[in-house]
Amino acid sequence: MCLICLALLASRPELFSQQAQTTATRPPFPPGPLIRKRADDFAQWVITTRYADAAGEAANTPEKGDSQNSPSHSRQFDVMTVFTKTGKIIRVDHVGAQRQDYTVWTLGSSVEVMVWPDRKSTETLAVSGNPDAPNPYHTDFSNSDFQGFEWLSLRNYTDIKDFKGMKCIVYQDTRKIKSDDPGQPVTYQPVTAYVEIESRLPIALVTGDQVSLYEWKPAPQAVQPVSPSVQSILDRQQRAADQMARQPARPF
Repeated sequence: MCLICLALLASRPELFSQQAQTTATRPPFPPGPLIRKRADDFAQWVITTRYADAAGEAANTPEKGDSQNSPSHSRQFDVMTVFTKTGKIIRVDHVGAQRQDYTVWTLGSSVEVMVWPDRKSTETLAVSGNPDAPNPYHTDFSNSDFQGFEWLSLRNYTDIKDFKGMKCIVYQDTRKIKSDDPGQPVTYQPVTAYVEIESRLPIALVTGDQVSLYEWKPAPQAVQPVSPSVQSILDRQQRAADQMARQPARPF
């Protein structure tokens, strides 16, 4: 294992020098958590994910990245996800490039129900058993309301910068990207996270040529209504999950 680490450092000496320089020059970490794990009980936020050149523009020069006239910015590569949280009820709207809205309802647990764009068809959302090929409509709320920030630590805290008019804590690292195709080699991508310094809420997550921008909306004022068909499925699945949890372990 040590030989592998030494070989990696030898092949990429710039990583070691950059990390040493960053550690020496970064400002003191402001008191508080690395990031909030939960939004308020009543909250709404929108994640806009951009790809390729549009992501690079959005991450480095937000004003230019938002320009309709930018030659490398294409709105058709934007994917928008809207989270509406009212207590235990969380609604997630996935709006793709074709503006088709797939809605997923959850009680903040592993029980999720998807409503298709026709707004009539519903089904229980299946969770992928392959961690390298997750279900794109599934959100794991078990540990946090915000996905993709599990790697944050004081070790990869690098700076405090203004981003889109907000003072943010900046974290940087290199992430291993796996493929569900065992024949494909493992690749590595740089990743950067921006967390607003006062609220400790996420503002942006940049992974390679993909950027996810967080926009915080006014909080809902009342519990959001759930259609009877969806509520019946959620209740049934939740009862089944609770029953499984109460069952004693079978002896060997």
